[in-house]
Amino acid sequence: MKHLISSLLILLAYNSTFADCSSGGIWVSPKCSSSGLEITPENCEIQENSIFVIEGYATSQQIIRDLNTTYPIYLETERHKVALKVIELQEGMFRVTQAILEPTDKLEAGKTYTLKIDGLDDKQHLLENWNRKTEEYEPIAWTVQPTTDTEAPQWKSAPKLVDKTMVSYGCGPAIYAIFDVNIVDDSETLIKTEMVDITPDFISYMVDGFEVIEEIPPARTSGGGTYYLSPDKDGQLNVGHGMCSGAFDFEENRQYKIRFSLMDMAGNTDEKWTEWIDFDSPYEGYR
Repeated sequence: MKHLISSLLILLAYNSTFADCSSGGIWVSPKCSSSGLEITPENCEIQENSIFVIEGYATSQQIIRDLNTTYPIYLETERHKVALKVIELQEGMFRVTQAILEPTDKLEAGKTYTLKIDGLDDKQHLLENWNRKTEEYEPIAWTVQPTTDTEAPQWKSAPKLVDKTMVSYGCGPAIYAIFDVNIVDDSETLIKTEMVDITPDFISYMVDGFEVIEEIPPARTSGGGTYYLSPDKDGQLNVGHGMCSGAFDFEENRQYKIRFSLMDMAGNTDEKWTEWIDFDSPYEGYR
C-alpha cells in the first residue's frame, strides 16, 4: 500500500503566513496534510521504518542545531520512549536549517507516537498542531502501520530544468529554478540537492609594465550548498527561496550547476548522483 507522507507546518508565531520575516518556525515531516497549507487534526500514518525531517526557520534554527544536546528529541507512546538520532544536519543558504532523524529503536505497529522535544519551555507550542474543528492545539503524533518500505526510489527519467521565476515582495524576492523530477517509489521521496556556483572569477596584475588578467576557477563548494527538498504534487522541484527563507540562494550574473540524489521517507536511497545540470541565475531575464 502506498503511503504518501508530506510535511507539517508549524509556526513559532502563529499568524497566517511568514509575513514577519523576523519570527521563527519549525516544519516536521512526515505530515498529515496533503497540501502543506492546512493542518489535519487526525493522527498521521507512518511505516515501521519511517525516518523524520525537522526544519527550523530564522530564530528556530538554533533548536535544530542543538537537537540531542540542549534539546533531546524523541517519540513517546505508552510505556515506550524512542530517541531520535540525528543522521544528517544541513544548513540552508537563507535562514533555514534541517535535520534528518531516525529512531534508535523499532517502532511498534498499531501504536501512536507523539513527538517530544525537551527544553523548549515557552516555545513548547512549536510541537502543537492546530485543530480547526475543535479550535484547540493538539500534539504532533503518528500511528505506525504494520508495513515497511525497503525499496529505493528510482528515476523514471532524468531531471531537467523547465523554468526560472523571480517575484519581488516587500521583504525581498521569491526566486526559484524549477526542475521536472519524475520518480517512482512507495513512500514520499526526498531529493538531496547539491548546487555549486561555477562562475569564474578573475584577477589582474602587472608583469613588465603589462596588465595580465588571469581566470580563477571557482572553489568546489563556492556559492552553493546541499539540502533535502520535496517535489510538489505536480512532480516539480523548486530550488531557491521564498521572501523570507529557503534552502538555496542566487546572485545576479552568476552561473550554477546542480545535481540530485534520491532518498525516501523510509531511509532508502539510490546511492548515486545524477549528472550535473548547468544553468544561469534565475535573476537573468527579470532585471
